[in-house]
Amino acid sequence: MPTATATRKDYAWTSKPCGDVTETTTFLDRLDPWAEGLAKLTHGASGFVVFYPVKEIPMEPHVEAGLRHLGALIAKRTGTNPTENTGPDVAFTHHVFRIAGYCWCDGERHPEGCPPNFRYGAFTCRWYKYLGRSGVQSRPVLPNEWRTMLATCLEVLEGQPI
Repeated sequence: MPTATATRKDYAWTSKPCGDVTETTTFLDRLDPWAEGLAKLTHGASGFVVFYPVKEIPMEPHVEAGLRHLGALIAKRTGTNPTENTGPDVAFTHHVFRIAGYCWCDGERHPEGCPPNFRYGAFTCRWYKYLGRSGVQSRPVLPNEWRTMLATCLEVLEGQPI
């Protein structure tokens, strides 16, 4: 059986032929989202693995609206909003999710690249300077899935002193 190896950050897999990408998922959705290093997938009897580069996609409106709401709630409690041009030190970090302002370091603090502005498990979002400007996300998210993610983030905020 052939084995394919690729970095998790740059590739995705699908059990469908390349022409049908409706069931494509990033490695991060299939692996421990905090794992580092290389991922290996092996061709199996019931299907096959196809590797191709994954690009971030433009941020979907429902995701942007939810992040804007989350940022406003944090600002209400702290006086600073991580979705505005406040810098990376304005952040809320929890093991469930992290949201932070745009990082201005240009690689000085993060030689491997600045962390995403929002992370929930394997799902990430980035924006340039402030939310709404050049926003991208790691994969498509259906509104129902996003509502569940956002509800979990709100529960975490309610239970955490900031």
